[in-house]
Amino acid sequence: LLPAGGFKFSGGFARKRLWARSTNDLRTQQDMITSKDPHMAEASSVAGVGIFFQQEGDGSVFVKTIVNGGSAEREGSVRVGDLIVAVDDRDVVGEPLATLRGLILGPQGSLVTLAFERGDGPDAQQFDCRLMRGTAEFLAGISASRGMEDDVDEARLQLRQALGHCAQDREELERLRKMLLQEREAAQVREQEMEQVQASNAEESHRLNEVLRKAEQARREAEIKLHPLQQREADLAEELNRQKEKERLRKEYIEELKKRHEEDKNRLEQLHLKEQAGRRDAHGG
Repeated sequence: LLPAGGFKFSGGFARKRLWARSTNDLRTQQDMITSKDPHMAEASSVAGVGIFFQQEGDGSVFVKTIVNGGSAEREGSVRVGDLIVAVDDRDVVGEPLATLRGLILGPQGSLVTLAFERGDGPDAQQFDCRLMRGTAEFLAGISASRGMEDDVDEARLQLRQALGHCAQDREELERLRKMLLQEREAAQVREQEMEQVQASNAEESHRLNEVLRKAEQARREAEIKLHPLQQREADLAEELNRQKEKERLRKEYIEELKKRHEEDKNRLEQLHLKEQAGRRDAHGG
């Protein structure tokens, strides 16, 4: 909901509710500006905002019906009985419905700002609402698509994090391998020193053997530390496979949603055709 801001009106239109008017004294016109407008048959990408408008004899236009699932219902600000006073900062008070239709209808996915007035006299309030043009099916598809995209992005983020942890574990493994190699090289040096000293001093040889034993113990401890890292790498590979399976299931779910969307779309189109036929029969009568 945006603040009303800057709309001034002249002409002294009497703004009264529908239930206070006498239909015997007013010439009433009715029309619809919504995603099911008949003029949209030539361009399916053109749609409204899901509102039925009605124009009274004094030229004022008010909201008669809000279409379920339409942009106006999803936004939630507009109510039945609100008077429309401007479209994209253009004053439309007193304008015919044909002009209003031309201003509101547009490509699906585009935005339009409508200004309304609610209430009578000094208690009247003006407000703006910015709505996306589109059919109920189009808007529902956008919501579903965004939800699926968020799930896919979350799965990709988790996969990148898992791969990042895997890379860190590999770096740690490489560091331990280098440390083990260095330890082995140090042990070899100490062993050579032991052989040189052994010839002249048996006691020194015993000391060097003890050092070698400790070095071997350190090597074994390093190998023990290495084993959990190897297990971690295997667990990460298993997690990666699970993420791939989840991705496959999500794709199947998206395809199922698309199929359901197409079925709902066909059903709504059939209902719309029946509604149009009923209107033509009513006008013909």
